[in-house]
Amino acid sequence: MLNKIRENRKVKSLEELKPLIKKDIKLIKKIKNNILTF
Repeated sequence: MLNKIRENRKVKSLEELKPLIKKDIKLIKKIKNNILTF
């Protein structure tokens, strides 16, 4: 099962993944900032 999911993820092009990664980085930065302000 997990292998199938991984294969499906590989099918996604890097161009599709780049925006997702950027969003994740933004979220992580936001969370870090929130933790720092507390």
